[in-house]
Amino acid sequence: MVGVSVVAHSQASAQSTAAKKAEANKRYAQGVAYLKTHSYAEAVTEFEAGYKLTYKAGFLFNAGRAYELWGKKEKALAKYRRYLTLAPRGRASVEARARAAALQKIVMKEREARAAALAREVDQQKRKKRAVELAASATRRFTAKDYGKAIEEFRAAFTLVPQSSHIYFIAESYRLLGNRPQAIIEYRHYGSLAPAGPHAADSLQKIATLQRELVDAAKPKPKPKPKPDVKPLPRTDLVPAEQPTISKKPSKKTGIAWKWIGVGAAALAAGLATDLIPDSAGNHKLDPLDFAPAALYGAASVFVFIGVF
Repeated sequence: MVGVSVVAHSQASAQSTAAKKAEANKRYAQGVAYLKTHSYAEAVTEFEAGYKLTYKAGFLFNAGRAYELWGKKEKALAKYRRYLTLAPRGRASVEARARAAALQKIVMKEREARAAALAREVDQQKRKKRAVELAASATRRFTAKDYGKAIEEFRAAFTLVPQSSHIYFIAESYRLLGNRPQAIIEYRHYGSLAPAGPHAADSLQKIATLQRELVDAAKPKPKPKPKPDVKPLPRTDLVPAEQPTISKKPSKKTGIAWKWIGVGAAALAAGLATDLIPDSAGNHKLDPLDFAPAALYGAASVFVFIGVF
């Protein structure tokens, strides 16, 4: 009984192995057919199924080839390495090493490129965030009429993330600062960035206005003509107003006052007569007659002085 059981088990195991081998061969053939029609995903499925049936390393090499043709380089590299681990001296080991080395270089470059792209994406996100902050600050400064700072921040925001609206507000700031030439340059820059933008028509109109203003400012201003010195003609229809009469104080009479001179002459004559009275000066006595001539002489002098001056 024991011998029969062992033989029966061996026969069943042999039959199972043969069935798996036949199925694996079928999977291999089907995988090769898919490769020829460029159906790489189906080919990979067939080769991996064949490997699970027999665990032969050749199926891994074929799966790696299908992945490589499919463009799945990292998966192809993994299959080639697995194959070389299981069959380092297999029939396809030389080719597997060569393909693995070539793919290794390509995969490393692609990984570096992806890492660089990711770093650029992170940096771009940071730049976008900073640009939004700068644009918001510049807008507040523009509203507050701090046009110089607004220009700096709009320019910095445009450098980080170019947006045509930043250039338009730079142009507006220059215009409001009175810098017409630079404003024209910035309006034109905006037009080149956004020819159909929301501010395109407004930019063209302001360019034309600023150009006219520059032309007008460049024209020499005419010198004002001197006004002729024309005296107004007297009006005949006006009645002259009566001039108020001003009473004048009588001025002192000029010339010689003969009345006073006559009085002085009389006083002088009286003095002489008194002085010639007999014994008035020779009596050797002091009496009033001695003082009368002197008094009359003095009075005569005073009267003559008043008459003359």
